[in-house]
Amino acid sequence: MFVLGAGSSAFLAGLMEHGLTPYHDNVQSLALISGPSHAARRLFNSDPGDLVIGIAFPRYVDDTIELACRAAGRGARVLALTDSPRSPLAQFASLSLYVRSERRLAANADLAVLAVIEALCDTVAYRAKRSAKAAAGITEFVLPWLTDLTDPQTPAASNGQQPTRAESNIRSPRKTKTSR
Repeated sequence: MFVLGAGSSAFLAGLMEHGLTPYHDNVQSLALISGPSHAARRLFNSDPGDLVIGIAFPRYVDDTIELACRAAGRGARVLALTDSPRSPLAQFASLSLYVRSERRLAANADLAVLAVIEALCDTVAYRAKRSAKAAAGITEFVLPWLTDLTDPQTPAASNGQQPTRAESNIRSPRKTKTSR
């Protein structure tokens, strides 16, 4: 599964990858951080077994449209998250989800798109056979990097007060192995 986005949609593509990763074996955000040629190289081997999720809203970024179109030409299914049937991405997508994202002072309202992305991720999690196990596994794996405010050793937890900013960044030291 590939997620494409450029411009402000690149951040949304990254959030979608983050939301789908625990529930699908291979999710790759091609949010054009490395440039469109890198994304093209990744999509070169796409086939009918792949899903490419393209995120594009007005002022559509040509790279997202072209890359998704080329993947569709190789047989990959394309899911378009876009604003209307007139979107260039919707013209060749297998399925399009339209999101009203107009905003007065900016190009788009990313929050509306993010709500749809979270709904899609929740739907995938609900349908995944191992979703509870996957969520627990990823939480356990990243636990050393998370702050536990209920830990009695955390100063704020022991006196019942809200932690200060400095205290909320306290975490248990990680044990790491060093090689010599």
